[in-house]
Amino acid sequence: MVFFDSLENCHTNDMQSAWHGTLESIDVSQLVSKGIDPKIYVSTIPDLDIEAHHDLSDTSVWSEDLSDLSGVKAVAIDMSLDENGNDYVLGSSESVSAVLWFRAPHMVSPDPADNKAFNNVWLSCDLHGSFNEEENYLIRQDYTAIAYEVKADIPVCKKDRANPETTIPGIAFELSGTSVYGQSITETKTTGLNGTLTFRNIPAGTYQLKETGWNPDWLNDQTVHEAVIGLDGTLTIDGNEYTGDPLIITDARRIHKDFSFEKRDLIRHEKPVSNAQYRLSGTSLYGNETVLYAPSDETGTVLFKDLEPGTYIIHETDAPQGYLKDDSEYTLILDETGIFRMQESEPDESGKYTLYNEPLHELKLIKKNSYDNSLIPGAKFLLKGIADDGTETAMTASSNQRGIVQFTSLHAGTYSLQETEAPEGFAKDPAIHAIRINHDGSVECDELELNE
Repeated sequence: MVFFDSLENCHTNDMQSAWHGTLESIDVSQLVSKGIDPKIYVSTIPDLDIEAHHDLSDTSVWSEDLSDLSGVKAVAIDMSLDENGNDYVLGSSESVSAVLWFRAPHMVSPDPADNKAFNNVWLSCDLHGSFNEEENYLIRQDYTAIAYEVKADIPVCKKDRANPETTIPGIAFELSGTSVYGQSITETKTTGLNGTLTFRNIPAGTYQLKETGWNPDWLNDQTVHEAVIGLDGTLTIDGNEYTGDPLIITDARRIHKDFSFEKRDLIRHEKPVSNAQYRLSGTSLYGNETVLYAPSDETGTVLFKDLEPGTYIIHETDAPQGYLKDDSEYTLILDETGIFRMQESEPDESGKYTLYNEPLHELKLIKKNSYDNSLIPGAKFLLKGIADDGTETAMTASSNQRGIVQFTSLHAGTYSLQETEAPEGFAKDPAIHAIRINHDGSVECDELELNE
């Protein structure tokens, strides 16, 4: 058996190799492992017709000098003898192989469609039949096509804009585009601990490179960079050629902090108010619109997370049951040093701000007999008036068995109280009493005796 290889010189009427590699070495170790003593022949004749020149004894065509393979145009590997000098016979279920190592050219045709080399292999062998007949054949195998693609790496390094010695890990970048060979390329990579990443083996073409990931401690670079890999393997980014050095992209540090304040009962300051609903809105100094919602938790704490420097408005959108909604708007400012300030409120010594909810108020009366101070049930009363916040109120209540009359869910304001119906056997009190309910829950009434 003899292998013949045309070394990318295969051609027909409608195709031929657009480029040729340079032979660098021939690996016959698999043949040796099979017990074969291979002999290697080379030819430097261009476009050698293997069918016409497969006689290895023709020294005008074939040589065993392997000292310089750079000009070799064809190779033959004779596998006729084994390591003992006897004829080598390949069994029907066996196979042999040899490897030819090439170095591709630095550059090929600028036309990406014309980037293939075609290789053809022949096998000269003696075939033995089942009746010991023997016949020599030169068998031409089908060609293989090898595409030449220019590829390059695109390295990126992410750094601190204010301090270029500091690199930034954890930033994701996307590379997308179409190669000159028609391939659609989309890859995403993230900078490592040293702030670098590399898009490897990217085929020649034009691509967009942009930052897609988000690190909360850094402001995203919104620039879309154009990366071009030429057919000569050169890398150009935004018009600048890069030869091994990474594209350096800088980010500014992003100032961001959480802000919290406390909700407390206006009358009993030590009592936390939970489930008060708040809205924060505004625009940061980075130009980002922010709208956040947060409730007060069981400890009365309202927390807004990840605020950037800027000016924001905070207001209560819904009060918990039993409390009046605070209709005030509070201006919150976070400066570029990371310090919060709420303009309409003063912090305590620890820097904590507290906002209060006024509880709904109640009014209790005790109806008594004017002769013996006994308790009178069944007396009906009307309480009406306009609260300080403009809420109109008109409600009725009757004294219970203990003589208690109770009005609940009242807003601070001024009301009139009058008895509308006396129980049987009693005369109705004709007086209309002026009642003042203050925001701290205290009650004022000149005509009635007040009890704490």
